[in-house]
Amino acid sequence: MMASPSFASAEKQPVVTISPFLKNISFSENEATPSFSISLTNTGPNQLKIHLSPVDFGSLNETGGVVFAGSQASSLITKYSLADWLQLSTPDIVIDPGQKTDIKATI
Repeated sequence: MMASPSFASAEKQPVVTISPFLKNISFSENEATPSFSISLTNTGPNQLKIHLSPVDFGSLNETGGVVFAGSQASSLITKYSLADWLQLSTPDIVIDPGQKTDIKATI
């Protein structure tokens, strides 16, 4: 999932904590709509407006690095794409300084 924060002052960079950083999801074929939540916390001094969107990623090389697919996804990444399977409870959020918000994602 990608988070694109926007903020009023170009001099002050936003600080966002995403928890958990990694989420392993296991579910059976009998589960109709498995879901999970992530938390975003604004640890900066300014209000944040964030747009969230699911994106695919692939391995960069043997070092374990990842590359986000974006609009220039390779045919291999597109073939195994899962981003369209993920629905967010809300893609656009506003987080005040020191506040946390939970986002629900459904597969």
